[in-house]
Amino acid sequence: MKHVISTLAAPNAYVGWVHNAGLNTIEKQVVIRGGAGVAVIGGGQIIDTPAGVRTEVSDEDAAFLMNHDHFKEHLKRGFVKIVNRPEDPEKSAESMETDTGSAPKTPADVKAAAEANAKKAEAGTPPLQAIMNKGK
Repeated sequence: MKHVISTLAAPNAYVGWVHNAGLNTIEKQVVIRGGAGVAVIGGGQIIDTPAGVRTEVSDEDAAFLMNHDHFKEHLKRGFVKIVNRPEDPEKSAESMETDTGSAPKTPADVKAAAEANAKKAEAGTPPLQAIMNKGK
């Protein structure tokens, strides 16, 4: 058994396709859990925002992933890694890249954006405005 550590915000299905008689059919699919940086709600309150998640995979699935182009891209960018033993995904994620492009905004992100907009307004930069196309 192997373990995939992921810092991606969403689960990913890595799919191997076979083309037969003009149809694409799934030959193999391995789903790796996501959810890093996404708040988990329980009992009406936010209880956890994991930095990383772990998915157990077979040796065969790990070999499939290591040859899958999409997985290799995630591996190259530091969003996933395969380990031989179960590791604490929180500790493993400390040395990995985070999926800031897909993760939801945190209160800190909103505060930073508001501060940046306030600085722009102080500098005389006009705020963003919606432009509507009036019947053209």
